[in-house]
Amino acid sequence: MAHQPRASADEVMEQARRQFLTTVRGTLDAFDQLAAQLASQPSAEQLLTPLRRELHRLNGSAATFGYPRVGRMAAALEGAVKKWVADPNLDRERRGPVVARFARSLREQLMTEAETTTVPGRRLLIVGLRDAVAVPLTTEASARGYQVERVSADELDEALEDGAPQAVIASDATRGLEELRGVARLLLRKRDAGGAPASAPVVAGPAGIRMLDVRTEPAEVLDALEAVADFEREATGSVLAVDDDPVMRTIVRVAAEQLNLSIETVADPAAFRAALATMIPSLVVIDVELGGSSGLDLVREVRAMHTLINVPVLVLSGHADVGTRDGAFSAGADDYMLKPFAPAEFQRRVGALFEGTRRRLASTGIHASSGVSLPSRTLRDLDSELAQRGRSGVSIAVVAPTDAPGTPRATAAWHRECGRIATAATEAGGIAGLIDELTLAVLLKGGSAPAVDWLSARADERPEHTPPWTAGIIAGSALGPEATVVAILAAAREARNAAREANVAACEWNADDADVAPDVVVVEDDAALADLIVFALETRGLTHRRYADGISALEGLLRMRSRNGRTMILLDVDLPGLDGHTLHERLRIARPGQFDVVFLSVHGTEAEQLRALQAGAVDYLLKPVSLRILAAKLSGWRARARPV
Repeated sequence: MAHQPRASADEVMEQARRQFLTTVRGTLDAFDQLAAQLASQPSAEQLLTPLRRELHRLNGSAATFGYPRVGRMAAALEGAVKKWVADPNLDRERRGPVVARFARSLREQLMTEAETTTVPGRRLLIVGLRDAVAVPLTTEASARGYQVERVSADELDEALEDGAPQAVIASDATRGLEELRGVARLLLRKRDAGGAPASAPVVAGPAGIRMLDVRTEPAEVLDALEAVADFEREATGSVLAVDDDPVMRTIVRVAAEQLNLSIETVADPAAFRAALATMIPSLVVIDVELGGSSGLDLVREVRAMHTLINVPVLVLSGHADVGTRDGAFSAGADDYMLKPFAPAEFQRRVGALFEGTRRRLASTGIHASSGVSLPSRTLRDLDSELAQRGRSGVSIAVVAPTDAPGTPRATAAWHRECGRIATAATEAGGIAGLIDELTLAVLLKGGSAPAVDWLSARADERPEHTPPWTAGIIAGSALGPEATVVAILAAAREARNAAREANVAACEWNADDADVAPDVVVVEDDAALADLIVFALETRGLTHRRYADGISALEGLLRMRSRNGRTMILLDVDLPGLDGHTLHERLRIARPGQFDVVFLSVHGTEAEQLRALQAGAVDYLLKPVSLRILAAKLSGWRARARPV
């Protein structure tokens, strides 16, 4: 009898994978049943024990069969179930929904596109956090529909091999997150950790790495994370496309806008060159044949421009021959795409170009959309320039939109304007870079008066459809030789507030600017909550000042010069030195009609709320405060605060 050929190792492994899939798919029904039963019997040990057992089995075996993400998802939920077993009252009402969402996420991971039309869930990595922090975050994130994977810091690289997640929550000791552009990232730090003080959230870029106190409530951590993700989606970038075919221009426009990209399409080389004179795109799309002109000549022009050296170029062509393709790459194209094409393929190519550019630029501290430096690099550059040039021969300005951009297109337009201002500053012998999501810092040669003139001229040249902006300028030596860059920038921000109040493009700093009222004053002694509130304000381009006790807040508020429209105060009730109600009452007497007060408090009794509202408070929010609700209410409050 002939011997049967022995199966190869790959064949054996494939057979084992199929068997594993069959087993897990059978388990999915069990998870669904457990979820339904937990909804009515959340503390039943006869439900929690088999649930934990199945999760432990998945955690231990999934990676062996080539499904490491499934294992990490199971590990994350297993930690939560252990806590449920130990504490019958923990997350009682959420146990059923959390397990149901886990089962749904598991299906999304295991089913092929042919077997399901479910849209893949949002993938969240929780990295290097101890159980006491990671488990509540897992429960909260799972309840919100995330596919949660929990890994150690050493396992991060392996997890990233499965593709970039939508978001990451990690300990502040985690390394390797800097290059994850396009990913919302939050680091949780200990109160005594090095770096910035707990009262000042740390920003690493326009959608950069945020830091929060590790004791922040899980719901607030997820609110903050989703706010970062919202900004990341808004600030995706801009496209300039040239094609003489109107149908192709429409296809490109629609495909780009579906990616949340700002796009300008033109029909000929002259219009293309004119557009480049007013914008710095994040991506250039060029057709090879443009009437009587060659698009490859435009590719060469783009590659010869210093301001566009980091901008990827995608060439479109109806020619499949090797010569045209090689000519495009020789001219400087980053990718070559044949027409006609499916919009989905165009989007995939654009996404790959953006991701590659982001990773490359992030490694050198450059913001992909504007081409200017990210905050951490900006601060280093400013320090270095002040040390080399001396403080007496330079001025430093901050530039920010008069009102926060309200749409993705406006955000992209503002980042293009940042690139335009930065380019002009470089040509004038200065430097520029972002210091937060929406604020540009500029160092210029000479005194503050010439700097005011220079920035006013740049404001007059502002392209159409660019958000209006204001700037504050301070001489490098104004605060003395020992002043830090952070202190100088804070003074420049005060001057910028004065410029906005005076409705002028730019103002020089003077000591009185410290008393100009910002958009919002935060009076809160809980540093973690104050961090979150300030974060919400900064992502919306709102100026702010914060106080941690009632006495210093009253002194500061009484000194403030009112802006055009009343200033918002977000006011805690329980404050050291002077409680919130007393502070409010003193302001009503000393500065009537100058402030709109919103109370934040754990005291939810009817008497407490009536006392505040009858005294003239705009609103009364109970803690814990949802960051998203707070941000949504801000617009309405500020609309009321503006003069009619």
